[in-house]
Amino acid sequence: MDRKEYQKLWLRKKRQTPDGKKSNRISQWKYRKIVCEDWDELHEKYINTKFCELCSVELTEDKYHTHTTRCLDHDHKTGEVRNILCNLCNIKRRDKPPFDRKKWMKKTNKIRNSWESSFGGRPDINRNNNSLLKISMDVFD
Repeated sequence: MDRKEYQKLWLRKKRQTPDGKKSNRISQWKYRKIVCEDWDELHEKYINTKFCELCSVELTEDKYHTHTTRCLDHDHKTGEVRNILCNLCNIKRRDKPPFDRKKWMKKTNKIRNSWESSFGGRPDINRNNNSLLKISMDVFD
């Protein structure tokens, strides 16, 4: 076994230990620009919270995100921690900017104009006998 394989195996084993999981989780929080004065205290609160602070569902620690997976909710602008929630409540609470119709139309028109200048016209979408979409552009007709 060469050095790289050994390091990879060692790191994989370390991440399975409680200390390894803790340091990995704190590193992820720091990478996501979460602001905290005492990381150990935050981690203890995170681990010891058994129920969602909004809907009171029992939290789980899953390999993949399910509705009940434990999440650390934070403000994406300030990095300030708000709550420890289930994944579903965290998704519902995301910082979503209000829908801006003018901005959306401007972007759509920009794409349309780019298409027209590149191909000489708008695409026509027709259905053939097999009900499959057939796209034919004005340029090729």
